[in-house]
Amino acid sequence: MSKKDRIRNICNLLLGMLFISTTILGYYKDVSYMSEYCFISGIIVGLILISSYVCNKNKICFPEWIYANCVVTTIVIFIATIIVKLNLDGAFWFIHIINPILLFLYWGIFCDHTKIKNQLLIATNLIYPICYIIFAQAIFSMTKKCPFPAKLILVGNSWYIIAYYIIGICFVFLLLGYGLHFSNKFIRKNLKK
Repeated sequence: MSKKDRIRNICNLLLGMLFISTTILGYYKDVSYMSEYCFISGIIVGLILISSYVCNKNKICFPEWIYANCVVTTIVIFIATIIVKLNLDGAFWFIHIINPILLFLYWGIFCDHTKIKNQLLIATNLIYPICYIIFAQAIFSMTKKCPFPAKLILVGNSWYIIAYYIIGICFVFLLLGYGLHFSNKFIRKNLKK
């Protein structure tokens, strides 16, 4: 393992622990909010990064598109924080601002999208928001409480408005995913010259 790979692997572990610990710190006081997008994405991204650390120790590397999916998932939180002024009390500074920025920097430094041969893999970043909407709808159907931000989409809207929102969300995820992908490829190719 090269020095850069060892540094990357340590960053995987530290970032994974940061994501999980700050997410738990932000949400532990009221478990009813643990179905929110920010909580679930923070835990999932943290687990992916820690899993990457463990797998890299066993000489198994995660593909670059998995990290890209994590970046898009958290950048959406960062953008939403700026646009709708999400909570920034205590650990939420990390959840909504610092963690997405740190992950973006990690991705920019360590991830090389020239290694991604199948461009369609970037579209896998749609899996998380679609699964989250399905999960939120299931929670809403069972409890009549809809987690944030899904309640902005699912509550009080007709099926076609909901469909438009979901299509719009998918478009944003694809736009961010492919925008970051092609930017990374362009920068990496020009750095190698």
